[in-house]
Amino acid sequence: MKPLITLLALFLMSGSVHAEKTLFYKVYKEKAGVPPTEMSIHIGNLASDRILAQWKGKANGDKVEHVLSSDYAVRSWNVSDPKRETEYVGERKGDHLLIKGRNRGKEIDKRINIDGHPFFFHPALGLSEFVRSGEKSQEFWTLRPDNLSEYKMKAENQGTETIVVNGEQIETMRVKWGLTGMLSSFFSQTFWFRKSDGVFVKSKVARGMFTELVNEQ
Repeated sequence: MKPLITLLALFLMSGSVHAEKTLFYKVYKEKAGVPPTEMSIHIGNLASDRILAQWKGKANGDKVEHVLSSDYAVRSWNVSDPKRETEYVGERKGDHLLIKGRNRGKEIDKRINIDGHPFFFHPALGLSEFVRSGEKSQEFWTLRPDNLSEYKMKAENQGTETIVVNGEQIETMRVKWGLTGMLSSFFSQTFWFRKSDGVFVKSKVARGMFTELVNEQ
């Protein structure tokens, strides 16, 4: 399968490169007896206008590579999840998302209409820049992973909160995000980002599921 955009080519054209970092997380449930899983986010190759970021799950071997703008909005992305028979590439072209490949065992070739708001495949990455900006709210687009349906979301900065992350007290910015308008009561999640640099450190989603930063390099 030939990707819409070659990530390596974008990197080679990106110019100067800055320090990289890898963030390691545990994903766990409040319910006792459920073993945690692990995931990581590698962020690097930051140039004047683009970032290469890789999101990787350890248990299932799933991986998403993103090319991001300097504001952490997605330019293109590549998803690989062999256990779910998923392998596809996506690209943003103006106010459209172009997706081609295979998702959950089905061939896909989609053109999704959005608007001028940013697109975040993983809001934990995209909302980092929102936190650093000091803005009170932001609307953005994301996709439901199982069927690639598009949804407009709204994030709200709920202010500073000191929480415990991996046994340490950390000053964070609390962000609640979910569906917009009348649908807002049906879906929402809470994320915490480190106040000093906007790094995603913890999330709480439905059914008592948490993601928490445990190490960084």
